[in-house]
Amino acid sequence: MLKAATSRKPVTFFDVLRYAAGYWRRQPRKLAVVLTLLATAALLETYLPTALSNFLGAIRQERPHDEIIFALSIFLGGYFIHVLIQSAAYLIYNVFETHIFKQVLDDSFSYLYHLPERFFVNTFAGSLISKISRARQKIETFEDRILLSMFSTSLILIGTMGFLALRFPMLALIMLGYLIFL
Repeated sequence: MLKAATSRKPVTFFDVLRYAAGYWRRQPRKLAVVLTLLATAALLETYLPTALSNFLGAIRQERPHDEIIFALSIFLGGYFIHVLIQSAAYLIYNVFETHIFKQVLDDSFSYLYHLPERFFVNTFAGSLISKISRARQKIETFEDRILLSMFSTSLILIGTMGFLALRFPMLALIMLGYLIFL
């Protein structure tokens, strides 16, 4: 970790991804569970507007009371399951991330422990702790953006594009063009 901080070569996105993935591979089951739960929550999130539309359509078309209640229960049930799945994903992710932080700190201090005394003569201890702390914070931000934000958002966009392609192909093409431009 400190090697990258002292070198002059700029660190790229893929360097950070490779570094983080090294820690992700140490907990493959937790990562798989988190990604599966996030994917399920994202797919449910793409279905919720359809369920709400069905409920509102039943009201607008003045369907029988039982059909309206059924459509409402589908929407509310889907929303409740979505919230439960997403909450479970975040809880497991917090445990996953906490273990990664511990491993990063352990690896950093192990690396420092094996450095020669001369290194510590020329380097302030507070500076080292500050660098390790900043690196941990940056890894946290990176993981949150990749695993929680980008992964879920990508799946929601793909699900939405699939839904639009089935019901409104022209709108799906327009949205695809917009996403490519964006």
